[in-house]
Amino acid sequence: MNDLTILHLSDLHIDGQAAYPEILKNLLVHIKEEIATTREKTLVVAVTGDIIDKGNKAAIDNAKKFFEDLKKTLGNKVAGIVLVPGNHDIFRSNSCKFIIPACRTFAVQKEYEFGNTFYDTFWKNIQEAYERTGYMELSKYIYNLFEMDIEEKIVERTFGVVPITIEKKTYFFVLLNTSWCCIDENDTRKIVLGKFQLDKISEEAIKLRRNIEPSLSICLGHHPLQCLEGNEETTALMELTDSSRIMANAYLCGHTHNRTVVNWNNNVRTLNTFMTGIGQGDAENDRVRAQHTRKRLYAFYVFNIELNSVDIYSYGTNAEGNFKPDFDLYTKNIEENQKKIVFPINMQKTMPYIWLTGGPNSTGKACYLSDELLDRFQEYEIRMSNFRKEMCDFLWRTRVLYFDDGIDESKIKTIIEIWEKEQEKTKEKTKEEPKEEPETTVDGILYAHLMLEKSVQGQQLMEELVGLDKGKNSRVFDDFYAYLTQICAILRNNLVDEEKKTLVRFHFRFRLKDKMYSQLCISIPPECKPETMNMQPMQYDDLLKASYDVGHSLIYSVNKSLVHTEPKKRWKNFITAIPSFDGNRYRKNRREHGRGIPFITFGVSVGSSDLNSLLYYMDFHSIERTLADVIEDYLEYFPIDMKAFCEWARENVEYTSDEGGV
Repeated sequence: MNDLTILHLSDLHIDGQAAYPEILKNLLVHIKEEIATTREKTLVVAVTGDIIDKGNKAAIDNAKKFFEDLKKTLGNKVAGIVLVPGNHDIFRSNSCKFIIPACRTFAVQKEYEFGNTFYDTFWKNIQEAYERTGYMELSKYIYNLFEMDIEEKIVERTFGVVPITIEKKTYFFVLLNTSWCCIDENDTRKIVLGKFQLDKISEEAIKLRRNIEPSLSICLGHHPLQCLEGNEETTALMELTDSSRIMANAYLCGHTHNRTVVNWNNNVRTLNTFMTGIGQGDAENDRVRAQHTRKRLYAFYVFNIELNSVDIYSYGTNAEGNFKPDFDLYTKNIEENQKKIVFPINMQKTMPYIWLTGGPNSTGKACYLSDELLDRFQEYEIRMSNFRKEMCDFLWRTRVLYFDDGIDESKIKTIIEIWEKEQEKTKEKTKEEPKEEPETTVDGILYAHLMLEKSVQGQQLMEELVGLDKGKNSRVFDDFYAYLTQICAILRNNLVDEEKKTLVRFHFRFRLKDKMYSQLCISIPPECKPETMNMQPMQYDDLLKASYDVGHSLIYSVNKSLVHTEPKKRWKNFITAIPSFDGNRYRKNRREHGRGIPFITFGVSVGSSDLNSLLYYMDFHSIERTLADVIEDYLEYFPIDMKAFCEWARENVEYTSDEGGV
């Protein structure tokens, strides 16, 4: 999860004052707070134009200082940076004033396609216009500062395809120059990309794709696509979404100093447009007014490829100029609660989503449901019903065997003595003779409780039997251990297709001592050797603690930031759950405050990402509640002190491991 995080900055409009504006210093403070949980080398900065204000070359030093401070702020989180020029980054030279109006006219009249001939003849004039503002110098400086290995031709011509690899996934960042044909403030519906630009970018994308298929293709441009001349917009959309050409998943832009999310899709592709902008440099005469009345905006986008979702975090300034979540953007309560909007990366692959639970101080992840995943969930639901039925049958057999085996005569004698003493105490306390009740044998009460209907008297009898039945050879503890083992086995038999030879492990852990947990029982594929699947003792930390704290099962891939010890290579993912029955809580003494820690925990580890759907289902199904129900069914007949059970397990369960697991 959190495969790629993009920090989107646009329209910084840095001027030539003594230092870059205070609002940008506030921006850096807020960015540092927001990236606290971002993993190392997973963040890419996307800057979509107008770094400097009004082509002022005197602003270059301030701009360099800002990006130096930005790099320090991001530290080891950043994996790269990409940028495109805006209309304020270009010098409006006389040659441009001659060329660009003609280009706009030809574009409207469809008299010229702006191909390679145009590029070879006129592009050097465009490059000179960027050099005169210092943009070319600045862009080279920024790329060197962030240690980006980008082809020189891409930097010099200001457009192209930049591949960035993060955690073995490669992303194509497609840089579009939408500002080269800007000559005045009246840009809307007059912007020309040019066939030369789209062709060169497509050629580069196709060439790169021969060696590696990108996980995502992200386009950057300064202007929204709606600013393009009508024919140019149509052509651009076709090129960007063509599965044989650029194949873009998202388009990042600025220019309007606004925040908008536009979801464009056809029957094949989806193109999300994400817009933001600081917009510091409006007109000089309303600088103070704008500082206090209009929001300065920036955003983070967190792409979760496997979940087919992107989390959009938009931030804007308040009256004091400090950045806060931009609640004006959110239209639903869940968006306000999560402080983010969630979009599908590809609309065609999605249906309504489910939330995968996050740990403390985490919002979790949205998992959009495909037809395939929905079908799996329905199948799992049927199999889970079979699991409940089989556990009821197993509990019935346990009750029958317990009664059939009978009760040791010495225990019956002890219980009768206990009852007689209780009657004497009642008599002395009330000064009255106890009411005569029908004579009932211990066997009779036990039979009625176990075989007919649970009763208070039967519950009391079982509590007394359990109290007498402690020690190494405890029948009740042996049976409970077998019951937990059977939970793992029946879950596995119902939820995993054995014929696929998939590596899956279901297990319970128990509190060994203090905050150390050890293996209690496991269920593994029949072809696996138990000694290779056993688990080493582990501390009460990471997902164990987090799952208990939030009261819900947690999936490793959704909550990687909470895990300090990575799983063994054989395991691709796992889920941790704390059965939520009342007795599953340990405290050192009754006076101890807080929730304590659990006596037993549950988990499932999978050796293939194909079984992530099983973990998602368990999270959605709240497996901790199902386990609690099944265990409480047992405890209603056989009341067990969980502390005593853990003490028994320390003496009777082999919890050492040769190779270890999670």
